[in-house]
Amino acid sequence: MSSAAGQGGTQRLKPTDVVGNYEIIRPIGAGGMGQVFLAQHRTIRARRAAIKVAHDRDRSERSTAEFYNEIETLSRIRHPNVVSLLDAGEDGAGTFWMALEYIEGRSLSDLLREEGRLLIEDALLICAEIADGVAAAHEIGVLHRDIKPANVIVTPDDQIKVVDFGIAKLTREVPANAHMTQDGMVKGTTAFLSPEAVVRVPGVTADHRQDVFALGVLLFLLLAGRHPFAEPDGSMPQGNDLGQRILMIKEPWLPHILHGFPEDVARIVSKMMMKAPNDRYATMREVAAALREARARFLQNQPTPHLRSIA
Repeated sequence: MSSAAGQGGTQRLKPTDVVGNYEIIRPIGAGGMGQVFLAQHRTIRARRAAIKVAHDRDRSERSTAEFYNEIETLSRIRHPNVVSLLDAGEDGAGTFWMALEYIEGRSLSDLLREEGRLLIEDALLICAEIADGVAAAHEIGVLHRDIKPANVIVTPDDQIKVVDFGIAKLTREVPANAHMTQDGMVKGTTAFLSPEAVVRVPGVTADHRQDVFALGVLLFLLLAGRHPFAEPDGSMPQGNDLGQRILMIKEPWLPHILHGFPEDVARIVSKMMMKAPNDRYATMREVAAALREARARFLQNQPTPHLRSIA
C-alpha cells in the first residue's frame, strides 16, 4: 500500500495510490469498519474491484476482528448472489484491506426511498435470491447476522447481491489464527434482529434461523413500505423500545393493511417472523422454495405482466 495511506489514515488514499495489485481510481463509500474505493487491476486493466480498507484510526481488537472475519467468511463462499472476494492483505503498518467484486447497481435502501414499496412479484423474487445466497453461506457454516436493505444490491441486469459479511459468524471449525467476533456481543442492526438475538433465552440458540427472521422483516418492509414493528403512526421506536416490540408485538397481518393482499404470501412472511425459532422455516432453501412457489401462483392470477427492470 502506498505511504499516503499508512501515515495519515485511509481517507488519504487518492487516485493512482496502490493497494495490493490494484490502483485506486476514486472513493465510492464508507462504513463503520473502513472506506471503499473503486480500483483497477494494475496488470489486467479491464478488471475493476471495490477496495475496502480498514480505518487506521480504529485498530481496536474488536474492529480488527470484524474486518478479518469478513475476509475469512467471504473466502469460503462462492455463490452468484453473494459478493465475491478477489484478494486481501495487510500493509506494513498493519492495516487490513480486501479487494471485492465491484458491483454496479442500487441498494434496496435506495429502491425503497424512491418507490416506497415494491410490487409483490418483485419483492418475492428479490428475497428468493437473497435466500439462495444466504443458504449457500449457511451450508458452509456461516451466519450473515445483518440482513437489511443497505446490504443488498440490485444490479442493472436485476441480479441480487448480498454484501457486508463483517459481523457474520462462522459456526463450524475455522483456522486457529482466525480473528473471530467476540462471543456474548449482540450483533446486527436492531431493526432486523430476531427475538433470540435481542435477548438470550435459556435453551434457545441464535442460529441460522435468525437470518430467516431478518429476511422476513426485510420482505415485510419491501411489501408494505413500513417496518413490521413500527409504531401505529409509522414511526420507528429506538433502542430498548424497539427491542421490546420485536419481543412482544406480533407484526400486522398484511391483508389488513394492504387491500387484496394474497393471504398465502402473508402466511409465508408471518412464518418467517415467528417469535420461536422452531416455528420458522428450518432452512433458507425452504424459504426460497416457498417464495418462488408463491410468486408463480401470484403471477398465474395476474394479467400478463409487462417486462420491466427493478434496478
